[in-house]
Amino acid sequence: MLASEPAAGVRRPFDRLLSASKDLAGGCAGGFGCVVAGQPFDTIKVKLQAFPDLYKNVFSCVRTVVRQEGVRGLYAGSAPAFAVNIGENAVLFLCYGQCQHLVRMASGVKETTPLSAMQNATAGSLAAVFSSLVVGPLELIKCRRQAQEELVRSRGFGKTRTPIQITADVLKQEGIRGLFRGLTSTLVREIPGNFFFFGGNAFVKQALTPAGKNEADLSDWVFIVAGGCGGVAFWLPTYPADVVKSRHQVNANSGKPVSFKTGFLQILRQEGTRGLYRGITPALLRAFPANGALFYSVELTRRLLDR
Repeated sequence: MLASEPAAGVRRPFDRLLSASKDLAGGCAGGFGCVVAGQPFDTIKVKLQAFPDLYKNVFSCVRTVVRQEGVRGLYAGSAPAFAVNIGENAVLFLCYGQCQHLVRMASGVKETTPLSAMQNATAGSLAAVFSSLVVGPLELIKCRRQAQEELVRSRGFGKTRTPIQITADVLKQEGIRGLFRGLTSTLVREIPGNFFFFGGNAFVKQALTPAGKNEADLSDWVFIVAGGCGGVAFWLPTYPADVVKSRHQVNANSGKPVSFKTGFLQILRQEGTRGLYRGITPALLRAFPANGALFYSVELTRRLLDR
């Protein structure tokens, strides 16, 4: 008995490292699936948010983009989008796993006992603090790449740039600090958003789990539905912060407001509450399939790695 105790002590940190590696791999796979399922919707969302004077609605935006840029225009910013989603979700799910452990310790919940939806929501909110530091700079590059055609056409900006060139331009003109432009808006979106994201996902999974069963017994469609519901739950309360963030990041060199408070109040004053929800239709249309694919990819990856 005594001889086995040191081995168990060594195994525990190793098991946590292995679990963290699975969380990281699952986040990477989930980010890839999220982009594949939802990139065109995200492109339209950013264009509607950043250029309210150019597009009346979703359909006019899609028509204009396809006519002027072809179908490829709907996938503008895909390279940085993959970087954003893979980077964000790798860090998010890695931190989420560690924050779940912290919540267990704080709540006195055993490792073998499932966390409640509220406890999962709390862990997700804590994890968002760390993931925002990664997603902020990556989303800035993605948004500027998606909005380049409009900047060239309507505001006299130079020729379109690659993601690497955009990054170099930001560093040259604004320094490292420029990459974190819009970080406040990102935090305002991500911290409460991931509370509802992970909480909503956990709540739906628990609601769809038959009596006497556990998560391991659930069908694939449950993970897709729960992830989709979590994605919708993320956007409904936090969308105004995303509108402010997109305009802040895209219009940084156009004399637009530079603080979250100023940008928020200016949109509210000039466009009303409706302006804060501009582009929410493609965001919600994207949220369900993209986040269903994300959570299913995470779960599938963990199952493969557990074999």
